Amino acid sequence: MLALNIATRSWSGLLEPLEWNQGAPLGYLLLVKGITQWAGISEGSLRSVSFLCSLASLAGFAVLSWRLLPPWAAVGAIALYSISPGLVSYAGECKQYACDTVVTVGLLLLAERLQRHGSWHAMLGMALGGMAALWFSHPAAFVLAGIGVSFLIQTVHQKQVRRFLSLALMGLSWMMSFSVLYFLHLRYLAHNDYLQRYWQEHFLPLTGLGTVTWLWDHGLGWCAVTVGSSGALVGGGLAIWGGIVLGRTRREWTILVVGVVGAALVAAAGHRYPLAGRMVLFLTPLLILLMAAGGWSIWRMCTPQASLIAAFLLVTVLLSAASQSFRECRRPSRSEEIRPLLEVVRQQWRNGDKVLVLRSALPAFLFYTHETPFPPGVVWANSERFIGGQAWEQWQRLRTSARLWVLASHYRSEEEAVIRTLAEGTAHLVGEWHESGAWLRCYVPGCPVQESPALGKDAQ
Repeated sequence: MLALNIATRSWSGLLEPLEWNQGAPLGYLLLVKGITQWAGISEGSLRSVSFLCSLASLAGFAVLSWRLLPPWAAVGAIALYSISPGLVSYAGECKQYACDTVVTVGLLLLAERLQRHGSWHAMLGMALGGMAALWFSHPAAFVLAGIGVSFLIQTVHQKQVRRFLSLALMGLSWMMSFSVLYFLHLRYLAHNDYLQRYWQEHFLPLTGLGTVTWLWDHGLGWCAVTVGSSGALVGGGLAIWGGIVLGRTRREWTILVVGVVGAALVAAAGHRYPLAGRMVLFLTPLLILLMAAGGWSIWRMCTPQASLIAAFLLVTVLLSAASQSFRECRRPSRSEEIRPLLEVVRQQWRNGDKVLVLRSALPAFLFYTHETPFPPGVVWANSERFIGGQAWEQWQRLRTSARLWVLASHYRSEEEAVIRTLAEGTAHLVGEWHESGAWLRCYVPGCPVQESPALGKDAQ
């Protein structure tokens, strides 16, 4: 859906609300648009930004780990980061989530540099980096909030007046950048009713026990995105222990993490940012740093039992992440192989044929046919789910066609049941094709199957 917006809109059109209730950082949209203008519109050009961001985030995270963690803990952190299921899953998607992670890593590197040097060069880099980051990552605002709170507490504690003024100017520059971005782009997302309904259960409820339950469930979900569902509980325990350990040795980083999570929770409570699934991928670098610090702390307890426990926990987390990443690579959960099915339709097309595209398949259908469309008047698509009276009315208009092709992807079971119910009484199935995440069926009205026009040999 995001790729369709990028491919079909002008530069200025990307400033307006995106179709299909999509949302992405303006900088990311313009960057991908620029690459498609230079290299042409293709799956490779659309995925290239995310892929390059993934490589850059791994390299940046390696540098950050070596600076913040003991050597062997850094090795474990880098290994876990390289096989984290969430990062692997979105490394080649035309989505902004890989960009979120590289922005988080970049901001953490700038914060670490400012912490080490404290020079005006480092302060200027942090200010400019934060201003730019907001245009390429929505959750960069939370990371900047955590960084700002950490440095503010440290500055007040040390009573550094000049540095306080510098921090105030830095924060003001971030707020100015965010204000311009909000006016140009973000205000549309903030008032999107569909997205509010879609993410409703992932906004933080302020209902006492409901809040505690939500935090437990979603906290495990954040860890599942990072290390896989089977290692989420262990990973969460290591992250909490790692936060306690960092609180003793690097208090400013514990404050930073608490500030980032706290800012995100405030946004979730205000129904401005959902904290689930791909939306929390920006937390992955911080969670892995905490897990590595926690595991290393247990390992250093200098007892055989502690070493065995640490080794067991580390292996559990690594195996969980590796197994889920392997499954995702082998059979992607969001695979949508519509293009081969469109080739089947084109190769076997006859005058009088009609095509019905179910809603979930419509964005991909439009993307793959916007340069080579089907003849006018032959494609019917429903903008809502194919259920209820609308389905019957649409079927009545189409079932008298010589042949009716029905295309669906990521189909819902109730929609498939409606199709089968309508077809069984009014038409015959004469061909069926399946690809990963999609199916294609061909129906002929009012004639026995054996009298139906023959289809190609690829029908299954």
